[in-house]
Amino acid sequence: MTFHGVKTDETGLHAEDCDCVRCDAGYRPTPLERAAARRALALRRAEEARRALEAAKKVERPIRPRLEPPRPIVPPTPEQWDELRKLRKDLGK
Repeated sequence: MTFHGVKTDETGLHAEDCDCVRCDAGYRPTPLERAAARRALALRRAEEARRALEAAKKVERPIRPRLEPPRPIVPPTPEQWDELRKLRKDLGK
């Protein structure tokens, strides 16, 4: 990758064969900086792969069925009231 004379490697640091003004002045990345950048790149790629795997495994939740509206309340008829009174008397015995 080049940008106004700057060559970068896959980690984003200046490449070893970069001939920009900064590298010519002696500010080329050190081997320790390159190793740290490679580790960071490996960690970032591993995290991206893990997220891609999780996204592939993610199961969509089924859509909840629509609930029916509640049934209307129907008051008991006089005969049903009489039957309920009799049942209540029988429970008290």
